[in-house]
Amino acid sequence: MKAKNIYSKALLGLSAIILLFSCVDDFEDANPARQLDAPFLKLTASDESAVGGDVVDFTVSVIDAPGVISDVEVSTTNDLGTVVINKSSIVGKEKGSFTVSVTMPFNYSGDFEVTIKAIDSQKDTETGEVSPKSTSVSAVVELDYKFAEPDFVVALADADGLLYSGESTDFTITVNSVPSGGVASISIVGVGGVVDFDQADIDALIGKSTGVITGTFTAGGNTTDGGVSVFIKDELQEVITNKVADIDVVCPAEIDMAGTYRAISHGVTRTGVEYHALEATVTLTKTNDGQYALDDNSFGEYPQIRGVAKSAGSLNICGSTVTPISGAFFQHKGTATIDGADVTIDIEWVNSAGDQGVTRLIRQ
Repeated sequence: MKAKNIYSKALLGLSAIILLFSCVDDFEDANPARQLDAPFLKLTASDESAVGGDVVDFTVSVIDAPGVISDVEVSTTNDLGTVVINKSSIVGKEKGSFTVSVTMPFNYSGDFEVTIKAIDSQKDTETGEVSPKSTSVSAVVELDYKFAEPDFVVALADADGLLYSGESTDFTITVNSVPSGGVASISIVGVGGVVDFDQADIDALIGKSTGVITGTFTAGGNTTDGGVSVFIKDELQEVITNKVADIDVVCPAEIDMAGTYRAISHGVTRTGVEYHALEATVTLTKTNDGQYALDDNSFGEYPQIRGVAKSAGSLNICGSTVTPISGAFFQHKGTATIDGADVTIDIEWVNSAGDQGVTRLIRQ
């Protein structure tokens, strides 16, 4: 009887042990071990500013990487620069340091960001598959171009700085130096006219740091600020430098339009106030054969309706047509009727603030 009790107690103890292990297994199944923390990093840079071609060293201290470092990746602004990574000093370790050396690009200026990512080798605790964690650290280097921009001059032969529609003048582009090495490309644009040049002159300058290009500029049909605009890009830094030789392009008025005019206007202000048959006196003063200074762009609206000072400006008159001036606050367009010395000019106008009107000018 006593032996039977001992046997029963042994069976109960074994059952308890089995139950305990079963509970432990169930708990571990329901609560798998968590992954280890991602690497903890600290970054320092040898320089905060640099120019193209400089080498900046970045030191990354791995304070703790319980999952063990397996790889290092580096990215830079626009993927520029040359990157050298000293992986061997940290791969397979939980602590330590490594360096990244970046040769700064020549063809970038501004904030240059370098991002370094350290990746560990830990696995997913449930599946056993590789499931690494990573940490990224970044630093910004203030980067500037190493060399000065191309040095060149654009000159027009016309002495008085004015061309009438259809007239031509010679131009010369003299490239004095390209400090970074050589010319990559040259673009020549006519503003308010057309340019003519020999492409062979441009081709001969590619890769060189000095040279001369000649050509002609022919004025177009509208009165405007014209000239020859030249863009030169260097090979190494890819910097584009623009220089312009200015000239006034003039389409002359049919006759001299200068004088004092009676203005009769209908319009509406920027705030919606309408007015009709508003009379004022304005003056046109000749600047050149196609441009006239106007003492009141609003033809009386500003001083009489809005109670503010006159706004002086200009009128471009090509033949008998008033043409808008690009970029001006006031835009005028219209037609002049000429009968001997008698001149009547009908104008539609608007400004950037919303004032607008139609005006008839009658020369007195």
